Amino acid sequence: MPPEDLRDGVATLLDYLRRKRVLHDPEREIFTKYWMDGDLEIQQGYLPQLGGPCGTKLHREPNEKPELVTQWLSDRGDTTIRQIAKKWGVPADEVEPLLEELFALLTKKALLTPVRLKGARGNPLPNVSNVFQVDADRLRLQENHGVWRCKSCRRRTTRRTPLQKCPAWRCEGELEFVREDPDNYDLQVLDQGYAMLRPEEHTAMVPREERERLENLFKGESDALNTFVCTPTLELGVDIGQLDSVLMRNVPPLPANYWQRAGRAGRRHRMAVNLTYCRPVSHDRAYFADPLKLLAGRVDPPAFNLRNELMVAKHVHASTFTRLHQYERDLGRSESERRGIEDTLKACLPSQVSAYTVRRRHDPTSPSTSRRCEISWRATLWIS
Repeated sequence: MPPEDLRDGVATLLDYLRRKRVLHDPEREIFTKYWMDGDLEIQQGYLPQLGGPCGTKLHREPNEKPELVTQWLSDRGDTTIRQIAKKWGVPADEVEPLLEELFALLTKKALLTPVRLKGARGNPLPNVSNVFQVDADRLRLQENHGVWRCKSCRRRTTRRTPLQKCPAWRCEGELEFVREDPDNYDLQVLDQGYAMLRPEEHTAMVPREERERLENLFKGESDALNTFVCTPTLELGVDIGQLDSVLMRNVPPLPANYWQRAGRAGRRHRMAVNLTYCRPVSHDRAYFADPLKLLAGRVDPPAFNLRNELMVAKHVHASTFTRLHQYERDLGRSESERRGIEDTLKACLPSQVSAYTVRRRHDPTSPSTSRRCEISWRATLWIS
């Protein structure tokens, strides 16, 4: 191949490592050590939550973790770097010697520099040795006027590759050059109105106490947390407060699910922007073609099996509590009567009524059981 093609191919390989944060900053070692949530740079938003460091080497040792070491060659199967070399047109039996020589050349030219991965306190990580990272001092910024985009997977890269092959994992697509739109003016870039995303997970895998702590932190005035990555744990029964936007990574299965998720934002007399990403599947494409089917779709009331004595008991108790509290808001009664009913209910009913809604068949100290009872009670109050 022409020398300039091989040059761009090697640069693409180094770009792949750089995007995986296999990058050595000799001054701050940003990508060479662990960062904790309590570190000042994380709390003040100068750095996102990077997680652990990562290095690279030809062959990973059996006791080295894959998330810490990106290997070029593997005895157990294919690697991304091996696939990149194959896409250059290198015969299969020559890929390994080529990558070995290329690795030696990059280390000799100091494009790959030896590093020692460290923990949060600066201590060397055990079971990781002889790894390299791309030397950040060798990087140069170059002005681009377009991108190379794969015709198949639509991924983008800033440079072309040998034979115009997409460098992505197991993608056999070809690259095409897409020029930048001269009429595309990103006002956020012009105004420099950037906001660092500081996300946390909100799923059923997170313990209830931790979820409540994150919810309070998210709803508070602190900037330590401004994004939730969540499952349907936030779809029902949680008032998340002053939320500005919701991004759904796929079209929800039913209109009720959509309205519950979209309704998390825009509360408290606020405007909100809700975005829904439509995947290339028939369900998402159908609603993408006709969004009103989702917006104006039928919302069925919640239902459950009346033979389920446990659920029936929950709803009967919840309906009873609902009706009792409606008496204190009955405007047909005098103010003294309503105040008397309110005082009586406060004296007879505790603020936490989950223990009264049902006789639990599980451990009464189980937080998950208590949580389910409280959510069921609140949901029934809304229905009533």
